[in-house]
Amino acid sequence: MKIAVIGGDARMLAAAKLFEKNRFECATAALGNTETNIKDALCSAAAAVLPLPCEKGGILNAPRSDAEISIGEVFNAGGENILFIGGGLPKGERFADYSENEEYLQKCANATAEGAVSIALNESQETLCGRNALIIGYGRIGKNLARLLQAFRTKTTVIARKGEQRALAELNGAKAFDFSALARELKKADIVFNTAPQIRFSEKELASVKGNALIIDLASGGGIADEKDIAERNARYIHALALPGKCFPSSAGKYIYETAVAILRERGILQ
Repeated sequence: MKIAVIGGDARMLAAAKLFEKNRFECATAALGNTETNIKDALCSAAAAVLPLPCEKGGILNAPRSDAEISIGEVFNAGGENILFIGGGLPKGERFADYSENEEYLQKCANATAEGAVSIALNESQETLCGRNALIIGYGRIGKNLARLLQAFRTKTTVIARKGEQRALAELNGAKAFDFSALARELKKADIVFNTAPQIRFSEKELASVKGNALIIDLASGGGIADEKDIAERNARYIHALALPGKCFPSSAGKYIYETAVAILRERGILQ
């Protein structure tokens, strides 16, 4: 069975290698390595695996390629019979969005948490043991972060909107408060991990950031604060996005490969 792997970064290269290792015929395009063009890569392929996100502003997400290729061109080159597997794809029978696969999301959340803890360790002159960590948000990433930090015996506090999230955080050994306590808890936090999208520090919260604190923002978007505003508090701000691909590309590629194979089986394309 032929699989085309198109666009993306080192994660997609790792996924392509796994397809080859597991006896798929694999063609790559827009990956900056020895490859064919997109039309030839898609020719006679049962499926095409695209990155997450698959496009940015209508352009294929292909940072390793010098060419600017519209995502529509990729879809048109595939014809009607090929299955496109990727992140942020349109709805329809021709498409399968692995960014909606819960198993994939959980694996990436764990990798993101591990990457964030690695940044905290590398950027600090102190151990995590005994320090005060504040996690904003208690979704997939926040839960994994809390688990890892507690293994380091870090004093962990969670800020979460939902009562059930706060209750779960407390059951798992962390302190937990709603967002009304954010300014108060920022005054205590040596390390702040933001996992909540579309959150922005208010002036009160910004003024509460502890001097020498390290703020690691894992949420997409404009960020929880501006780096210069955090620097004025004598603190450090790191907007750390796409950590699975940056920190663990081989593992992240494995997650894409495993999820794509599961989708092929669900669709009856692979037995």
